[in-house]
Amino acid sequence: MSHAAGKSVRRPSDLPWPPDFGPESRRRTMMVVYLPILLIGALIGAFMSLVGFIQSSTTQAFFGLFATLFFLSVTPGAIRMHLSRRRSVPELEAVHDIDSEAATAVPRLRWLAIAGVVMLAMAIVSATYFAYALTFQDTSEFAPGNRRPFTGILLTVAILLATWLLIRAAYSARRKKFLWLAPSRVHLSDGFMYRSVEWDSILDVQATSYPSFATIRLQSRPDGVDIIWAARWARKKNRTWLAEVYTLEYDMDSALLYHLIRFYWKHPELRQELGSDAAVNRIRRSAVLDSPEKSTADRNSGSDFWGTGS
Repeated sequence: MSHAAGKSVRRPSDLPWPPDFGPESRRRTMMVVYLPILLIGALIGAFMSLVGFIQSSTTQAFFGLFATLFFLSVTPGAIRMHLSRRRSVPELEAVHDIDSEAATAVPRLRWLAIAGVVMLAMAIVSATYFAYALTFQDTSEFAPGNRRPFTGILLTVAILLATWLLIRAAYSARRKKFLWLAPSRVHLSDGFMYRSVEWDSILDVQATSYPSFATIRLQSRPDGVDIIWAARWARKKNRTWLAEVYTLEYDMDSALLYHLIRFYWKHPELRQELGSDAAVNRIRRSAVLDSPEKSTADRNSGSDFWGTGS
């Protein structure tokens, strides 16, 4: 590649951040404020557990251990939000035989789901042990507020809710989750529902901070979103005009993913790149922004999006 072409390569973090994703400063706040708090909480829990074992206080030792594991399981979420901006380019691959065409697969983050399962499991174990301690152990050392009658009710509700969420998370983990960008359609599965929408049916690609930070909304024509399959407890099954992509679940810069989807939505003449090396090369160059110098060279194989040859 020529020197001029090399200068045209952008890092994902150089792409403009969509303001409607939510404040970009929030990710720095997560790293500078919340992450230290979580780590300090984990250290306090570990110290509490160590003291409990030394003093032969089983309750204190177990509570300290559960607190440590809980804080550590929440930590990956804060780290992932910070990594919504990245310098590195994701590892991409092509998926074949998707409705008789190839598609570019956006890689998912597997460890984030595992961290969520661990967090829920720790919450259930902690609440269960607390309920056991209140019922069968000497509670004279407990704070008066923890011995009130409604404490048991709240613990029961918390255990049932966390158990339900854990079952949902485990069910979702068994199903394949993916985001595939094919020349004719966008395929999306969150483990509970597999949806597919034609590019030509999409009316707008929007950035939003609801229901999650850095979410992409694919708004389509009425009944434009096809539901291939859906679990019994899947939510939003009646939304056949909207599909949401939670960028934090994918191993890619959030802004890059937004601009990538929006780019191919706005440029139907280039969608045949999807599922091929041309799309991979475009993503590696972060060449997903409209340019006033967009030329016919971009439609030719091996040409750079910014009008410089390789």
